[in-house]
Amino acid sequence: RSLVDVRINLKNHGVQYALQNIARKEIEARGPLRVIFHSDEFKALKAEMQTAAGDPTECLSKNNPKYEKLTDVLLEHFERKQAIGESTRVIVFSQLRESVMGIVSMLSSKNAALLKPTPFVGQSKKKESESNPGQEVAGMNQAEQQRILRQFNEGVYNILVCTCVGEEGLDIGDVDLIVNFDILKSAIRSIQRTGRTGRKRNGRVIFLVSEGQEERSYRDSVTNSKKIARAL
Repeated sequence: RSLVDVRINLKNHGVQYALQNIARKEIEARGPLRVIFHSDEFKALKAEMQTAAGDPTECLSKNNPKYEKLTDVLLEHFERKQAIGESTRVIVFSQLRESVMGIVSMLSSKNAALLKPTPFVGQSKKKESESNPGQEVAGMNQAEQQRILRQFNEGVYNILVCTCVGEEGLDIGDVDLIVNFDILKSAIRSIQRTGRTGRKRNGRVIFLVSEGQEERSYRDSVTNSKKIARAL
């Protein structure tokens, strides 16, 4: 299962996060999995991944087309809204906290005049860092969360990049676009994400989907969402 997780991570989030996942699992590995991690074949594969990743600050869009597509989608959206003189706000969802941070870092370097992203993550006090295995990193406390939401609603930021903490129960104002960077198996959580837009005016929801397993998960999620809608 651990290697399956790495493969999914590689497919959905790119080489950088797959390497971080491997680093964490190498520390935890026992038995046959430990043997695999120490094999010459796996070490060679890991070396190829490290070469492909290159500079961690540049490899997001280089090794995963989702990041480049995300940038294109957001620039198109904000340029279109700017052309008609309309303010707008966007939420980007990703399940991985480190992916959230990577997306914010990438977007911040693109077009500062249009794209003003900020991360929004959970309150957990301690979480193992995948980029630095064994090191604990802090989440956002309630005061930090409230400050970010206030600044988002005031327009200081126009892109909220968040984990599942942004799916429900938060005071978030009008949002015109939701971008799902990854796909949820839970239809209910997917519906909660979608419900963040289109409350007072028309909104859009975009799913960024990798071929293969994530595409199948997306289709299953759509089917289950329709079943729930019919039941209601």
